[in-house]
Amino acid sequence: MSTYRARDQAWNTRLWHLPAISEITKTAIVTAKVIELGLKQLFTFITMWRSLVALLLFVNPALAQEHATAYEALRVVARESGRNALHHIVSITGVEGDPQPKKWNIVLESPDAGGGVREVEVHDGRIGSEGAPRGSVAGSAEGATIDTARLNLDSSGAYALASHTAQTSHTKFATVDYTLRTDERGEPVWIVTLVNKSSRPVGTINIGATRGTVRRTEGMFAGTTMEDVETEYDAEERGMLTGIEARIKRAFHRTQEEARGMFERVKHSFSDFINRE
Repeated sequence: MSTYRARDQAWNTRLWHLPAISEITKTAIVTAKVIELGLKQLFTFITMWRSLVALLLFVNPALAQEHATAYEALRVVARESGRNALHHIVSITGVEGDPQPKKWNIVLESPDAGGGVREVEVHDGRIGSEGAPRGSVAGSAEGATIDTARLNLDSSGAYALASHTAQTSHTKFATVDYTLRTDERGEPVWIVTLVNKSSRPVGTINIGATRGTVRRTEGMFAGTTMEDVETEYDAEERGMLTGIEARIKRAFHRTQEEARGMFERVKHSFSDFINRE
């Protein structure tokens, strides 16, 4: 028995055998001791809770960064399949990113494989599986491959730009789906689909992976494209735009300008990334 408990018991024994102390006084003393004990327990609980909160604040950022970015997934492919594999990337996809997905599916050009392509699944820092693509291959044309030397935007940067675009258009989302592929001109482009808590897509943003330009949106800004903005002022002068149309396109144009500034902060050359090793 601890010294503290022994002292308390001795005090209580003496307390109940003091005839001069009235019942009211005894009750008051007991009440005070109960309050003291309760305060001690409360203090202990608060201390433990604060320690737990501090631990969670320390651990959560690490958990958020646990899942690999697209660049890191490509580095796994280069390590396990050879650096030459980076010249045969057709597309990179990841779903349910929060902000990064748990796994990346990378389609590579492979003449010896059925259909001329093969797909590898990267998760937990390794290639988990490899085989024929499970779905249709995302690419602008058969045999189109991504020039990784032109990549200046990792999936983390694509998320930052997409999240900002969603915020300016008042679009709420829970997770994102990523696709990196080539467009009709062979330029690498991120296609970021915003998904709500009900697993329904609420918007799609096309972002150039070389210059970080927000090229077009679907489900936001009434589907305005970069080409729409370029012709906006001429059309407005000719009286072809309504007030609402003009405001929408100007909002899209403003978002583009803000995205350019943000791109300079999140810009990340893949060549620099892969050559750091």
